[in-house]
Parts: sequence; C-alpha cells; structure tokens
Amino acid sequence: MSSDSRPLRSVVRVGALAKGLLLNGDLTVHLVVLCSEKPTRTLLDTVADRLTKQLQVASHGVYNS
Repeated sequence: MSSDSRPLRSVVRVGALAKGLLLNGDLTVHLVVLCSEKPTRTLLDTVADRLTKQLQVASHGVYNS
C-alpha cells in the first residue's frame, strides 16, 4: 500500500503519555491522529474500533472498555 492511499498519516502521543509520566492506574491517554484528508465519521469509528482491539491484544485483555 502506498503512503498516498493510507488515510492516517501519523498518530502522536500527547500529555503524560508522551512524556512517559503515566502513573499506575491511569486509564486515559490522549492521541492526536493526523489524516491525509478531512476525517469522516466512518473513518473515526474505524480507527476507534481498531485501536480498541489492538490495545486489548497488547495488554493481554487486562483493560476492557
């Protein structure tokens, strides 16, 4: 897939996550998503769904939404 056909250009961590200052028990983080075009509701829903699935895999199911 070429970089021109990818809807997401990058994802940037901000706040405590970016600074590496998460505390035990912090369950909320902030991400900035940069898109190649104006985001649609469908794109946002797809990103949220895939991110949730990836986080569950990465955390071995410890945190559930």
